[in-house]
Amino acid sequence: MFLVDYNSGSSGLFQNSQDIAPSTYADDKRSVTLDWTVPSLPTSGCHLLSLIVAHDSSFKRNPNYVLDQEAAALDAAIINWWLNVVSDPNKASTMASCPTPGIPTK
Repeated sequence: MFLVDYNSGSSGLFQNSQDIAPSTYADDKRSVTLDWTVPSLPTSGCHLLSLIVAHDSSFKRNPNYVLDQEAAALDAAIINWWLNVVSDPNKASTMASCPTPGIPTK
């Protein structure tokens, strides 16, 4: 499942999800692909794009399809990428303004 701004004060803005059949580590023919159009986001600056990989049973379906935090502790892998959204070219920010773990924000 791909989400924007997941775990940054919200459950995230859904982007895409894919069901992939179960298999083994030796199976190197499975892949995840994403054709993605950057969504309109309410604010400029740094946003997270998150990929969550977990078993189907680790997601709650009511009211939305969201990751069950208890199940996630044992059954989810999450990777994040920073997006730098510039909605006004006169007020551009850079990736340097995005948070970095272990470094205090300015």
